[in-house]
Amino acid sequence: MRGIVLAWIAVCCCGAALAQTNPLDPAGSAAKEATGQIEGIVVSAKTGEPLKSVRVMYQGNSRRGFRGGAGEGRVTLTGMDGRFAFAGLPAGEYSFYCAKTGYGMRATFDIEQRVQIGDGETRDDVVIRLQPSAVVSGRVLDAHGEPLPGAAVSVMARSYPVGEARWRTMQSDRADDLGTYRLHGLGPGRYVIAAGSPPGLSPRGVSYREFAAAYYPGGDSPEQATPVKLAWGDELTGIDFRLAPAPETTVRGVVIDGATGEPCEECSLFVQTESGQQGFGVAPTREGVFLMRGLPPGQSWVVARQRGPGAGQAAEQVMVPASGAMEVELVVSQGQTLTAEVVLEDPPEPDQNQQAAQQPRRRPRIQVDLQGRGPAMWGRSPRADAPAEGGPVEFRALTPGEYRVRLRAPDGGYLRAISIDGRPLDQPEITMAPGAPLSGLKFHVAYDGATVEGAVKYPAEGEPDRVWILLLPEPGSSTYAERELIAAREGSFRVSGIFPGRYSLYALPRQDAYDMDDAAVLRTLERFARKVTLAAGETVSVELPYIPEPL
Repeated sequence: MRGIVLAWIAVCCCGAALAQTNPLDPAGSAAKEATGQIEGIVVSAKTGEPLKSVRVMYQGNSRRGFRGGAGEGRVTLTGMDGRFAFAGLPAGEYSFYCAKTGYGMRATFDIEQRVQIGDGETRDDVVIRLQPSAVVSGRVLDAHGEPLPGAAVSVMARSYPVGEARWRTMQSDRADDLGTYRLHGLGPGRYVIAAGSPPGLSPRGVSYREFAAAYYPGGDSPEQATPVKLAWGDELTGIDFRLAPAPETTVRGVVIDGATGEPCEECSLFVQTESGQQGFGVAPTREGVFLMRGLPPGQSWVVARQRGPGAGQAAEQVMVPASGAMEVELVVSQGQTLTAEVVLEDPPEPDQNQQAAQQPRRRPRIQVDLQGRGPAMWGRSPRADAPAEGGPVEFRALTPGEYRVRLRAPDGGYLRAISIDGRPLDQPEITMAPGAPLSGLKFHVAYDGATVEGAVKYPAEGEPDRVWILLLPEPGSSTYAERELIAAREGSFRVSGIFPGRYSLYALPRQDAYDMDDAAVLRTLERFARKVTLAAGETVSVELPYIPEPL
């Protein structure tokens, strides 16, 4: 036992010696520099009270991400007095990230603040204010007024991942044995609240809903619901649901692997509505058979997707009857190969001095995304790269359907046009028909894009560390004009490579703070918009008024 203790002491002493004598830094200069200290307190933005047990993390001297990035990072918890401290810090800039259940939005380290210290400096005046998140609570009952344990409740907001409106679940929960639910971690905004059937026990190949979904305060779809408006710290109670029995509808069928003609056991199926909601997930039997019961009547897509690399897809648009059954046969296509050419139009001359000053880095490339259009294609976004000087680009395993083309090029290049056999397309969209791959497809990249730059004018009560700048094409603009959303640090921004045209600019507190495709929202925000007309090669400066959290 004594030998083990002596060995342990020797290891510890050896480790201490190594820590003090770095062969790469024999003078210990790094240790001498790392003498700075940052102390602070985390408080509630609503009450000013100190917050205990807040996770505080710093990242120093690098903004490449605090999870496994190049920056050094450490985590601590605030004490009973809400205070935290980090010692032994080299001079530089530090980003602090905080997270606590019930504050901010439900994400890891979603509150950020930056602090600068010099050599040997101690900062003890850092104050981080966390906003209390909004809460929604209520009960879910069945048609007889009995609690419905396990009922799914979700809070949804509209998003536009491919330029089309769809509903995205922001938070979700399941009712307890009393039918009670509570959703927290919500930021300001307008939300639709929905409740659905508890999960049922079904054999393989069967998806069954006992109760129909409901949308507060009533309705069978998000479009029929009345959105609720939440601000930081709001507690919306009494959002109750009474679920009716699901309709007696049945969609059944078989899914076949188009390559082999055999049942597609390695497929999964789901139903996608026109508003972007997915449900009724089911894996077919070994014979490829599936059955879905209780679907809402109306138009939907039944989608089958193959698992694994080079996965294929099949989709069938169906009109679910109010009662009775319908048959569907899905044949999964293995996809096609699409070859196109990226053509540069008047690219800028390379700056030799700038290239010589740059550190070696990965060779820039032109990135082309094909974003699936329509409910059946959402989530399909193949990507391919072409050399920066242009050339061929290839997409593999493309399933039939419509795709919108988005292109990002270095040095401010933008997608000016798409052509097929020399014929320009009116919109940046292509259609892949079954068994008929496109040929003669070209993506034309121009370098005469406009630039908009400027600063954000904040209200007197303070300046947030980061805002989001939205460029929204005005009605009547070219269909090639893209919506742009970028993060602005310390209120300054610059966006280049913009398709010439007319735009409205907004400075938003968050990416999803407002539904910018809602006409009523745009009318409310009209006084904050700055409208610009951008000509080819032009640079326009503008000052944007900061739009606070949802009004």
